[in-house]
This record gives sequence, C-alpha cells and structure tokens, in this order.
Amino acid sequence: MIKKLLPMALLTVAMGAWAQSQTTTMMKVQQKDGTVEEFIVNADLKVTWEAVEHEYVDLGLPSGTMWATCNVGASAPYEPGDLFGWGETSPHYTSITYKPEFKVEWKKAMQFGYSAETYWNAIKGDDGQYHDQHEWSVLPYDKETLLLKPEYDAAHVNWGGEWRIPTLNEMQELMDNCYWSFFEDFEGTGFAGYLVTSMIEGYTDKSIFLPISGYINHTTYSNTATNYWLANYSTTFADSGEYRKCQSLQLWAKRRQIDPAMYRHNGEPVRPVFTKK
Repeated sequence: MIKKLLPMALLTVAMGAWAQSQTTTMMKVQQKDGTVEEFIVNADLKVTWEAVEHEYVDLGLPSGTMWATCNVGASAPYEPGDLFGWGETSPHYTSITYKPEFKVEWKKAMQFGYSAETYWNAIKGDDGQYHDQHEWSVLPYDKETLLLKPEYDAAHVNWGGEWRIPTLNEMQELMDNCYWSFFEDFEGTGFAGYLVTSMIEGYTDKSIFLPISGYINHTTYSNTATNYWLANYSTTFADSGEYRKCQSLQLWAKRRQIDPAMYRHNGEPVRPVFTKK
C-alpha cells in the first residue's frame, strides 16, 4: 500500500515546486442586514459612491414627523414600490410589475411567495388547525417596546440615515391632522389612493399621496386594498401565543382604519418617515 501511494506523494511535491498563482482582487460589500456581496475588481471596473436623496414633505405635524413622498422601491408618489413582509428588508421576488397585468418572478426557494411559514413554525393537525405554534428564534422587534429593530426595518435598511417605518402614534397623528381625499385614478396614472393634505395652519398646501398598491398573500395578489406597515408588533396578541400579527394602516376605496392584527407574512408596501430635530 505504501509503494502505491509514494508516486502520488512525489507528484504533489513536484507540482508544488513549479506551480504559480495569480491574484484576483475581490471587493466585498456588507449590507446593514448582514448579507455580503462579492465583486471581482479588475482594470475595467470603476467604483464610485453616489449619495441618493429621498424627498419628503413637512406637513406641520406636532411630533415633527417628516413623511416621504414615495414608497420604498418606488420612483414616483403613485407607484406601489416594493412589497415586504413585516420585519423583512428585501422582497421575496426578483422582479414585479403591476400594470397592465400583475407579474412576479420569485427568488430561489421563495416560490411559495409570502407564506405564513416565513414567520412561524407549527404542526397542522388532522382537524386542519395549526398546533404547537412558536416564532422563529430571531425576533425582529424589541420585546420591551414591541417596535421593529432598525436592522429589521425595511425603510431604514433600504434608505439609510434616519429613515424608518412609522409608528402607530405617528400614523394616527397623520390621520387626525390631515384631510384624506380618495382618487380612483390619481392624475391619470391608473392607480387609486389617497391624497393626504395637512390641516395645520401654514401647511394646508402640503400633501402626500398614498397609493392603494395591493398586497400579496402567498402567491395571490389583490389590488382592492393595501396595508402600510407600522413599526408596532400587535399588542393585542403579544401575550396570547399568536405570533403572526402586527399593526398596519389598512386602505380601501373610501375607507381606512388602523388594523391591529395584520398577518406579518403578507407582502405590503412601506412609506418611510423620520423625525426632524
């Protein structure tokens, strides 16, 4: 057995004596959510940094909250933008179109879309009900405040700076201090939604538009309503063992409300805010 292995050992030593190496430079970029992208850097690659500005509107609200003019992933106020699960910072798809018809291309291993299994484990019994529910070990929210942590906030991770998902109090402030006017087809864009105009003296010419951009449950898309995520975990269910729900602003045609128990796995839009200091 030793004699058979000896030639291979000599060959390995010989190759090591004349083998050479060529260096390839890799650039690694780590995102705030911990994901790392690698790029091969060569003579043809030019690396530049560009500051991206996101517009906002000062509605004169008592809290000093500034509201973005667009959803995350949108380039115009009427566009739906990207859809996120609550506590997730990237969509489950690689591409999405809304008009003239809805089309989506799912990421690898995400072919089931926005499903409940994304957020919780359970065993489905013969009675058709789920049992032994428990949440994934990584919690996207703070147990004391029941608010999303920055690293799990889609607005903060994608836009950076002080941008974040609004809280329940900030959304309620928007509802209490603004006129909400529904449009079936906003400025001929084909998108329905609400023009939200400030009631505050000196700011009555300021407004934002919130499109009813629809949502995805599993792989089914509905454009009849939409929920804008809030940073609040559902206090209604926090102590009851129901791990699947959080709070959101729910919009329909000519009707709106704060929903205290929206399923976290749904794909929904995000409208960022920040507090002006």
